[in-house]
Amino acid sequence: MGLMEQARADILQITTDKKAGWAIDISFTTPNGYSPAVTVTISGIAIKHSIVNNEYGAPIKGKTARVSISEAALVAMEYPVRNGDNKVSLNKHTVSFVDSAGLTYHGIITEIYPDETTGSIVCTLGDYQ
Repeated sequence: MGLMEQARADILQITTDKKAGWAIDISFTTPNGYSPAVTVTISGIAIKHSIVNNEYGAPIKGKTARVSISEAALVAMEYPVRNGDNKVSLNKHTVSFVDSAGLTYHGIITEIYPDETTGSIVCTLGDYQ
């Protein structure tokens, strides 16, 4: 196994291994109007912060949330990850996970950062209305 293959295998393990303590269950649902609607639950890393600092370092009221997942994990569940142009296309998909307080957070994907080298995808979430 070459270094790139090992890196992809490592990303898959880091983002899906619940025994290591990093991964949790994350549910993905296709946007309204997608036919047929698809919902899957995979393991991944979810982060939600309730306080954000401004550009001067002062705390302000806010929230940021994101998930890091392996594309291979979504593909294995037959979840639609790429569009007809073979680009990662997850904007407006909804994501749910349980945070450390035991509360379920529902977010909508507003930005995606696919790493085409390692197969990881970071999704920034906005509040789901």
